[in-house]
Amino acid sequence: MKKLILLLFIPLLLLVTSCELLWDEPLQGDFYYVVLGLDYTNDASTGDNGNDLEGTIHDAKELFQTFTLLSEATERNSYGYLMMQEGNSLLGTSTFTINGETISNYPSVANVTAVLKNLAEVTKQEDLIIFTYSGHGYEDTGDLALAITTYGNPTTSDALPPDALLALMDAIPGKKLLLIDSCYSGNFVKESTSSTSTVYDSTISDYFGKYFAEAIYEPPNLFAMSASANTDSYEGIFNTIDHNHGIFTYALLEALGWNHLHGTDLSTETLSTPPAGKNGRISVDGLYRYIKENQGLPYKLSLSTFPSNIQHPMTNGGALDMILFTY
Repeated sequence: MKKLILLLFIPLLLLVTSCELLWDEPLQGDFYYVVLGLDYTNDASTGDNGNDLEGTIHDAKELFQTFTLLSEATERNSYGYLMMQEGNSLLGTSTFTINGETISNYPSVANVTAVLKNLAEVTKQEDLIIFTYSGHGYEDTGDLALAITTYGNPTTSDALPPDALLALMDAIPGKKLLLIDSCYSGNFVKESTSSTSTVYDSTISDYFGKYFAEAIYEPPNLFAMSASANTDSYEGIFNTIDHNHGIFTYALLEALGWNHLHGTDLSTETLSTPPAGKNGRISVDGLYRYIKENQGLPYKLSLSTFPSNIQHPMTNGGALDMILFTY
């Protein structure tokens, strides 16, 4: 009976909270994006086990170019950092300077940490910072499997746990978004003052309890979106483009308006009107809805999809949404 009463109360809740809870104000500052992709071909253990990834480099390169085009279309100052481990080398292919420190683009734990710590010294509260990752996630924990620094098998020193990355991001001024395309990536979706954890089972009573709790209901400044819950994620080849992508990232690219024309020079690509946009806005919730509805795998089992791999993307933020771009 209690659940029925709560269900009947939902329309009233949405009416009362409409503008204040459903939208955050658009960001007016600079845009920073850190994009990671790893194929693990320099890792002996992944080679022996056939765990090299074929879509992650495409993920990273195309997301990076998409963000570059979005910043140009929305006329925002932008600073992009593409960090890739591709091939057999233990070295990066370039460097960039942040806050006076020169950092390699090789995505080791040390280099990724250095990028995020230096961003914390240069960003402002009105800025937007997006961090994306395409690679392996450790079973159960979701730790990011970053690039090895010595040939052989990866060790715990090559892993970046969810709590460590979230702490690094939380220390950066501005509004932040994590986009994690890896197995067990739902571990990055944490409970906050504005939302329950959506990785584990929560009842409708839990959600209403969160909204009406005595704790201060604060707009989050750090959102996370994951490719999966506490399960595997997948990549696949898409016939129309003849190369692999992560299932999550392919839908994300589509959501942002990426055309997948795929000439040899990605700088010649253009963006279409983002299908995830609404009323000239791209928001976290808009991206999440598009990905769930359009990804290449079902996000839940049903009579029509069983048996099948499923991949359930997750996000947080409760009833609050964050506008990323206006156009």
